[in-house]
Amino acid sequence: MAAAAVPVMAGVASGPVGWAIVGGAALVGGGIWLASEVKKNGGRSPFPPGIRSDNSSRKEAYEKARQRGGGKEPRGPEKHGNGKPHFHPGDGRKDHQHDHFNFPKGMF
Repeated sequence: MAAAAVPVMAGVASGPVGWAIVGGAALVGGGIWLASEVKKNGGRSPFPPGIRSDNSSRKEAYEKARQRGGGKEPRGPEKHGNGKPHFHPGDGRKDHQHDHFNFPKGMF
């Protein structure tokens, strides 16, 4: 599926991919942030996407989640609906809470 082209109009400047800056505010993924907030974060969203790591074994996923969590016990294993089974880092940091370290379904 090809991405739809968005015309640039007067008063709208293009920013990083998927962003439009309109009158000093950035429209990003359904949210609006002031241009000053975008500049503070080096042009990146203050809410970066979580890491998705596909691993070949449950042990490998566990070890990577533990490493990302600073050596603390990872949360999981979890499986939501039809998703892949995975671990989350156990450090409790909000910027790590959406990281998924996936492993094959047959190892759940």
